[in-house]
Parts: sequence; structure tokens; C-alpha cells
Amino acid sequence: ENKLLTHSLLRHLGAPTQEIAYGALASARLGEWPAYSAAQLRAALGKAHGWRRGAVLKPATDGGNVGTILLSGFGALENGSLQYRVDRHDGQRWRRLRWSTEAALSHAAQHLGASAPAGRWAQSYMHRGMLLQARYDCARGECKPGELRRQHGLSCGGRGTGCILEVKAHVVFGRLSCIIVEQVPVAFNVSLYATVSDTGVVDCAESDGAIAEARGAENGATPFSCLHFARIVQPQLPALAELAQRLASVYLADWFRLDVFVGHPRLGMRVNEVTYPSHVRDTCALRHWLRQYRTLRLRPTSGRDILARLQRILGVDNATFMLGASG
Repeated sequence: ENKLLTHSLLRHLGAPTQEIAYGALASARLGEWPAYSAAQLRAALGKAHGWRRGAVLKPATDGGNVGTILLSGFGALENGSLQYRVDRHDGQRWRRLRWSTEAALSHAAQHLGASAPAGRWAQSYMHRGMLLQARYDCARGECKPGELRRQHGLSCGGRGTGCILEVKAHVVFGRLSCIIVEQVPVAFNVSLYATVSDTGVVDCAESDGAIAEARGAENGATPFSCLHFARIVQPQLPALAELAQRLASVYLADWFRLDVFVGHPRLGMRVNEVTYPSHVRDTCALRHWLRQYRTLRLRPTSGRDILARLQRILGVDNATFMLGASG
């Protein structure tokens, strides 16, 4: 997937997304996204330095938090270079660092280059890119316990801990099938699983082991039950189901994953990304997918027609996409 091109499609569909302050591709313009400029990213980082909720700098074509850094500005060096508190996942846990603007620019260059980690996906027509985006988080003074209790009927930790969630929804033939719920920022050993319909949580039995494991979770993550996340997630399911159906009608994809943030009392639901089902476990999506292929009467559709429709929406022609790839 490409997070920049997906963002363009989501905006075309009117989906709620997080603002991208700067997005660019390694080699050439594609649709609304220009070729990378270190000077322009430096300027965008300067603006993000003052964002109360912080920022996210991440590759456009990678996953699993590889290359993702969480930024929060806090001062400047004697030479004038801005400083940031940086949280970066090392594959085991989030690590707190202090970076200058130059360190962030070096990080971006690493993930735009020919030896970028995203190359492990071995995609022939990858368009490497980077994006700087507003973070889905609670600023100081936001997400007070009383405010969250009134909205969700739950007790949450400081600055929304335990109530700011990412929902990773498996969408099968345009319908919600099952979801994975994780706290933000993600703690990979604290994932809860549920089978859902378009309007409600059906079954959380798969989450029992994860709830027990959460008691020893990283980053101070607190245990949360099916009842806990259902109170936050369930009111969002109709809107999530409607968006899933619209995306499926554009992609004509039989199975994809739609990841959204929920729980912030002012930001509401925001899409994080649309991606392949990937390595993320599902409780029933494969079963639903197989059943649909056994029972539905399918009609062949031209892949070229689907691609042409997407390209018109994104403002991308086939020659530019093929010849400008950096994969």
C-alpha cells in the first residue's frame, strides 16, 4: 500500500483523516504528492514543533511501525536547530530519545533511499515516500478523566491512557468481519480480538488470553476488557461499516484491512490507513471470505477498469506510476 495515495482517496471519499503537514515521494511527483525536498520537510518540522498533540513521521510504504517516530517539540540547541522528544519502537518496546531537526531529516533520507527497509517487501512498483502527520493523541489539558467518563462511561488513565485506541478492522466483501483493538501508542503484546457485525460486537472470546497478558504489558498499558473497548468502539461501528463499504466499492477488493483511531473526545474517529490483511491475526475473516466464495455468484470485472477508475480519482497516469517507481 501507499499511505500518501490512500490519503488522497480517503479525502476524495470524505473520510475523516489526520492532517498531513508534509508528504512527498522519493523520486517523482505522483498525483498531489511532490518529489521529496529536505528544505520543505525542515519547514514542516518547524511548524510541527509547536503542535500540542505532537506529530508522526513515518514511511509511506512500510508497516509494523518500522521507521515510525513520534515527535514532540521541546526546545532548541545553541545553533538554533529545533529539538524533539522522540519515541521509536525497536521491535520490542518504545524507546524515548532526543533528536534534532537534522536527525529527523537523516531518518527521512534513510527511508527514502534505495536501501530503505521497505525494500524487504520486494514490490516492483513501490513509490517510497515519507509523511509528517498530526498525531492522534491527547494534548495537555485534553482528555480529562471526567470528560472521558461522561463520553465513554469508563475510567481512563492520565491523558486518555486506555481509552485512545486503534481499531484494525478486517473487511470481507465490504462487510466488517472482525477487529483487533490496541492501545495507542501500540503495545504489540496487548491486542484484543473480537468478531463484529456492522453494528455491534458479537464475540470477544478470543481476547481472554490477551487480557491476562496485558497485566504485564509494556509502557504502563493497563488491562482492558471486552466491555471496556466495546463501550468505545461500538458507537463507531455504523460509521466504520459505511466507510468500509464505500472503500470496497472503489477497490472491488474481497478482503482488506481498515485501521482507525477512536476514543479522543474531540477528534472522534480518524482513519490511520488502509492495507492488506497482512500478518495481523483474524478470528473469523478467512472463514467469512471462504464462505462468500462458496455461496456468491461472482461476476468477472476488468482489473484495468478498476485501476483506471482509481487513477482518475488520484490524478495518476499509468506511465508515470510505472516509470516513476522507486521500488
